[in-house]
Amino acid sequence: MTAISKFSKYSPPVHSVTVEQWGGETVYLKGMDAKAMEVFFDLPGGEEGKYSAHRSALIITLHLCNEDGERLIADDEREEAAKELAGHQFSVISNLLGECMKASGLAQDEIEEAAGN
Repeated sequence: MTAISKFSKYSPPVHSVTVEQWGGETVYLKGMDAKAMEVFFDLPGGEEGKYSAHRSALIITLHLCNEDGERLIADDEREEAAKELAGHQFSVISNLLGECMKASGLAQDEIEEAAGN
C-alpha cells in the first residue's frame, strides 16, 4: 500500500438522487475532488445573475459517478455530455445542480453560513 492509497477512504462520499422526471431513475453523485475542482474553476463564467444551462450541465458532469464512486464522464466526453444534459427539463438540471453543489460543499446556504462564522 502506498502512502497515497491510505487516504482513499477519504474520497468524497457517493450520494444517490432519484430523478422523478426520468421515471424514478437513480443517479449517483459525489463531491468534486481536487482535479474536478480545478476544471470547475476554469469553466467559462456566465454573466452575473444569468442562468446558463450549459455551465450547469458541465458542473453536473463533474459530479456524476457510478454506485462505487467512479466518475462516469471522462474529460474528453464532458462537453458532449453537457450538451445532451442541457436539453433536459429545467427542473431536472436545477435539482441535480443543487445536489451537486451540496455534495461539494458549495451550496449557497452553506457558503453564506460559512461567511457568517
